[in-house]
Amino acid sequence: MKIFAYISFIAILLLACNSVENNTPKVAAKKEVSEQKKQKGKRIGTIKKSKDNFITDEQKTEPKVKTLEKPEAGKELTFYISKLKDTSYYEKYNHNYKWFTAAEELGKIGAPAIPKLMERIDNANSYERDQIFYALLLASQNENTKKLVGDDYIKVGRTAEARQLDIFTTTAKIWWDKHKDKFNGI
Repeated sequence: MKIFAYISFIAILLLACNSVENNTPKVAAKKEVSEQKKQKGKRIGTIKKSKDNFITDEQKTEPKVKTLEKPEAGKELTFYISKLKDTSYYEKYNHNYKWFTAAEELGKIGAPAIPKLMERIDNANSYERDQIFYALLLASQNENTKKLVGDDYIKVGRTAEARQLDIFTTTAKIWWDKHKDKFNGI
């Protein structure tokens, strides 16, 4: 009889402990998260920042694609030079990487763009100078530039740091002083 009473007492204690454990804030939070997951599984749609952080398939719309202004035929050089300072003149690709269209197009133009870029290098703000350096890097590696200067390209890159912009300015000017006579008549 004592053994039966002892076993019954232990069983009651275990049940009571289990009941208390399931009502702790930590367990209650786990249950709530589990319930939320079950509810989300019933929804159809995609997540989007909004009042309830959710939109349905019916609310989906195609993303707006920005159409960039294009130059008139024969005026590409002047057009893209003027767009270097425009912080909104770019396209996006892959995972929202920016394609700096003006600098890229000036790089494709090559040798004819270099004198115009060098003219602007001292009077540009930091954003425009960054774009100028990127365009110079590309243009100085263009095949039509290589015919003039060989494989000696302008070794600059993209940066927003003032000190690095000054270094790039000096680098570009040294390169230009070395090769500017080759660009006469372009």
